[in-house]
Amino acid sequence: MIKKLLKLVVLFTATLLLIVSCSKNDDEETTTPETPTSTVPVLEDNVKIIDQTKLQLDVTPAKIDEGIYQFTFTGTAPTIKSGDLIVGDQGEGFIRNVTASKVDGNTITLQTTQASMADLFKEGGFNFSLDMNDLTQKKAASGFSYTISNRSIYQEGPLSIVLNKGQIDFDPNWFFDFKFNKTGITFFELSAKNAKLNGELTATVTAAQATTLVNKSSSILTNPKAFTKEHTIWVPAVLLGITVLVPVKIVAKLDLILDYSATINAAITRQTTFASTNTFNLGIQYANGQWNDINSFSPVNKFTLSQRTGNAKATINLALTPKVSFRLYGQAGPYASVSLMEQLSGAIASPSLDWDFKADVWLKATAGVEIEILDFDKLDYNKSIETEKLFYTTPYKIESVSGNSQVGEAGKQLSNPLKVRIIDNLEKIQSNVPVYFKVESGGGSVQTSSIMTDENGFAQTTWKLGTSGEQVVTVSAKKGDGTNILGVPVTFTALFKSLIGTWTLISATPAIGTFVPDYIQCVGNGDIVMEENRINSGQMIVTKDGGQIIFNSTQKYNNITYDDKCKVTQDSPDTFTEGTDNAAFTYDEKSFFIKDVESGTIDTYTYTLLSANKVSVLGCVFERK
Repeated sequence: MIKKLLKLVVLFTATLLLIVSCSKNDDEETTTPETPTSTVPVLEDNVKIIDQTKLQLDVTPAKIDEGIYQFTFTGTAPTIKSGDLIVGDQGEGFIRNVTASKVDGNTITLQTTQASMADLFKEGGFNFSLDMNDLTQKKAASGFSYTISNRSIYQEGPLSIVLNKGQIDFDPNWFFDFKFNKTGITFFELSAKNAKLNGELTATVTAAQATTLVNKSSSILTNPKAFTKEHTIWVPAVLLGITVLVPVKIVAKLDLILDYSATINAAITRQTTFASTNTFNLGIQYANGQWNDINSFSPVNKFTLSQRTGNAKATINLALTPKVSFRLYGQAGPYASVSLMEQLSGAIASPSLDWDFKADVWLKATAGVEIEILDFDKLDYNKSIETEKLFYTTPYKIESVSGNSQVGEAGKQLSNPLKVRIIDNLEKIQSNVPVYFKVESGGGSVQTSSIMTDENGFAQTTWKLGTSGEQVVTVSAKKGDGTNILGVPVTFTALFKSLIGTWTLISATPAIGTFVPDYIQCVGNGDIVMEENRINSGQMIVTKDGGQIIFNSTQKYNNITYDDKCKVTQDSPDTFTEGTDNAAFTYDEKSFFIKDVESGTIDTYTYTLLSANKVSVLGCVFERK
């Protein structure tokens, strides 16, 4: 079994040599590998390398299929006998064990069976790198590029899928490394490092009614055969002590596959765009009898929902995959692919047009080989890896932008609109989302209660304040199933600029009812009065142009006699006086201006609106009922 596995590795490696060389024309290319850094491989002694300038193969399919390899020659008949192994690059190439040989005139007919690379190489190793620079429609200096637009992919019954745009730029540089000994292959590596895969997929799915489409797959290439190319890789080797070039013949095929499925419960239209930019490492390695993976991805994905109509729930799966497959010496061989995967789901409600959309986007890479060319029955190997899914959902969150905590006149419109924005979970703005503005208290009104977000993700409306009470507006946005998105509700409050009305003192510093010293004077050898004040209650009356603050208070007096050292010599009993303090003022948007009756000076006291009906001034809080 190990021997067979080692043979598989050899085949896989040789096949993938071609991955870089696909081109639109069918002309064969010859590739000489880079100078090997491993020991030059040694071929088995029974190997016969067929020179097509001397031996011309009859490529009649019926004969080839039966293992009959018939060559015409000129001059001396070639010495090929039973037990030899022939290898050549004619047709799709061949590597065959000879079981019988017959010469008839200038024709030699060989009865053969399929051989393997492990039958070809005895020991040593080689490595080389191949890119994809000669593929058709290549972009700029390197790699493969392909663009498609407005292609109908599926049209049957109520369902239509149109690929509005498909763009793939694929630029791997493949590295191959082989080592052999008498047991077969001992080491193998196939890897593409720092490879590029950039893709964009815009598709429109339209359903006239409820429908289900089970997994489908289509090539998006107009002529897939045009992307097939033959290559001969000439590998330096030693045969019976002589340095020779042994051909490795590969036929490579590049295809772009679109896989799709859909489950839709009513008539809808969805158009989405998935763009991905990736740098990746991908490969497999065989060493010490075990397979190891080589993989890492650094994707940058972008998702856009362009069109949506219909009151429906839908789940749609799309995948765009560049796949390179190979035939080695005319037999099925290795393959490799990297898929741009997306799974979409969403809903739209009617008549509200609330909607939501979710998408998982990720990459799936596969490398494998079909083993028909090896000398054991159909043993396939493949390994698939998937990157972590990027979860996308929109609309995801509502945020306040501006317009909160404004101060305005009762019954009048605020100077600035109430403004919010909607974003997806990647913090990108989202347009065409219904947003709802609702007056919660205060009796005011908004100009528009429902509005769609604009191209910048914003929604806004103006607010006319009520005449009393707390002024509050809430803003919301919903998913297709009616549940709120994150951030709901966004709350806007506003304060009355007008202070007109009667306000009652509800708190003060120091607390209401607490005596506070006013003054104490000592000049020596005399009598003074120590005065303390206590606010019992208060009121503020505000008119259009001004007003007054009235404090009901109690004053406490102590008549104290001092000596020249200010030492108390006599302390008279306290006396109390009930009275009021009345201060008139004018005001603007920020301050009260109180004029001292005796001195004529004007003191300025800033006030703060704590709510529509609470104000703080002079260390006191007044409430308007």
